[in-house]
Amino acid sequence: PGGGLRLDRYETAYLTEMGRAEVQGPRAPATPWPEVFRRAARAEPGFGVRYLVYRDLRQRGYVVRSSPPPIAFAVLPRGGTLHKTPARYWVDALSERSPFDLGHLLGLTDRAQATKKSLLLGVVDEESDLTYYRLKLSQPTGALTAAPLDTVATGWLSEDRVLLFDPGPVASLGRNLAYGSQV
Repeated sequence: PGGGLRLDRYETAYLTEMGRAEVQGPRAPATPWPEVFRRAARAEPGFGVRYLVYRDLRQRGYVVRSSPPPIAFAVLPRGGTLHKTPARYWVDALSERSPFDLGHLLGLTDRAQATKKSLLLGVVDEESDLTYYRLKLSQPTGALTAAPLDTVATGWLSEDRVLLFDPGPVASLGRNLAYGSQV
């Protein structure tokens, strides 16, 4: 009943899930929420992870709009009005299991800072819990002087870490550099 409304697939899925809108053709019954989600996920790879971030932001009271690539969403400050209030944040969504391109994130961070936006990365874990990280470029300053070790250390390279088995060098490294942990 009434007129139609044209929404992007994120807002459509969100309003359908919340029971605040129905997706319906001219002579068809309302499409149930799971089917709305399935159709959106088939139409857009990565929709599921991005939708979880979108829904979380909306439930926190933000005005969120889909953004053209490379950013997933533009987020207005609370109380902002679409098409009137400029976005305060750019938000990208990522599964914790997905590989990502650091160069891409650095480029987004650079663009966000150039346009005076904060860039947030919404990371979705296996339980669909979210953690947000603010990305910004920094220019570290200062110096770290290398301290000689008390003893020679021999380690085994295992993928992304070095394992030391002799407790002497392990204690020396921890004391001098305050880096790493004993297992």
